[in-house]
Amino acid sequence: MKNKKNIKNIIFGLIIAVCALIIYSVVKGGGDNNGNSSLSSLVGSGSFGQVKESNTELANAEILRILGNIQNISLDDDIFQNPVFRELEDSRFSIPKPTRIGRPNPFRPIGFDTTPAPEVEGDDGGFFDGGDL
Repeated sequence: MKNKKNIKNIIFGLIIAVCALIIYSVVKGGGDNNGNSSLSSLVGSGSFGQVKESNTELANAEILRILGNIQNISLDDDIFQNPVFRELEDSRFSIPKPTRIGRPNPFRPIGFDTTPAPEVEGDDGGFFDGGDL
């Protein structure tokens, strides 16, 4: 009994929502030039979600106007002549060569480790030393 009451309330709510949508589309659609009062006027697009041609033309015109304004921009390079800018120094530091940490083969039992090979000039510091793989 309670389940049927919930279903009736849901259906009643959906009917009210659909009626509200239809009323809204009629009120908003009444101001169209062509008298079209369809639901597509709610989303501002043509039939089947296509954008109206006038909207794309307006967007293209806006993009061209902005691009035209960009051509008129001139950059002032006086900042590079400023003595304060010239006194700035590069604070980069060099990263030290990575050192190997840990055991050469972490999967071998403890006590069976081989002695690590001495570091060779030009060693790239990779994980594999080319030994027993």
